[in-house]
Amino acid sequence: MSAPQLGKLGIWSLELRFGDAAAGAETAAELEELGYGALWIPGGIDDAVLGDVDRLLSATQRLVLATGIINIWKQQPEDVAAWWKGLPADRQARVMLGLG
Repeated sequence: MSAPQLGKLGIWSLELRFGDAAAGAETAAELEELGYGALWIPGGIDDAVLGDVDRLLSATQRLVLATGIINIWKQQPEDVAAWWKGLPADRQARVMLGLG
């Protein structure tokens, strides 16, 4: 599998992850329409980042979702691997996970 195509412009947002879920999904879809290539969200604060990546993937069709980091002290490797393997190939192509 090739690396996700991030595009030339991306957005880093704490609010897309921790703000109102419906508003975040709507904003992600709007940013995609405006031509942004990637959305970066923090991942190291807790162990719920994968669910938020799923939510934002569902709200968009082309955008790459990237985590700043996935905290290796808060996520079990086998859980992350099972989540990844459970994604359809088109979603896997739109995810970039940072580990830290």
